[in-house]
Amino acid sequence: MVNLRNVFDELVRTKALLWSKFDRELVRAGAVGLGPLSMMGTIGALGRCRVQDLAIDAVITAGGASQAIDRLVKSGHCRRLNNPEDRRSSLVELTEEGRSALAEGSALYESLLADVFVEVPEHRVKAMAETLSALRVAIAPGD
Repeated sequence: MVNLRNVFDELVRTKALLWSKFDRELVRAGAVGLGPLSMMGTIGALGRCRVQDLAIDAVITAGGASQAIDRLVKSGHCRRLNNPEDRRSSLVELTEEGRSALAEGSALYESLLADVFVEVPEHRVKAMAETLSALRVAIAPGD
């Protein structure tokens, strides 16, 4: 029988190692770190969006997402706008500098991913992706 605790521990450790490696390599190359790049990628995919939309996508609190946006605003990568439909919230969007940083960082990130996953046969990567998707659906918040 598979030891599920070992599987979970391996998943967490591998995620931490990959995150650290990719973040370090991105910063070393002069790109934004992996955290900002991930948030910018979500903004880029959603377009103009609410902080709450980003929190939901990143599976973090609205406060955490707001702090991440504050850092992106300070760095010039995104801006906050008044939400015409709800004065209690704001909208965020990438600046031109943010779109450039996203494109540059994403290209490097894709290259780093390819370098790591070249060692794993494609059928195993596909099986892992399917397994992780099924697990995420099973534990999705609010369900």
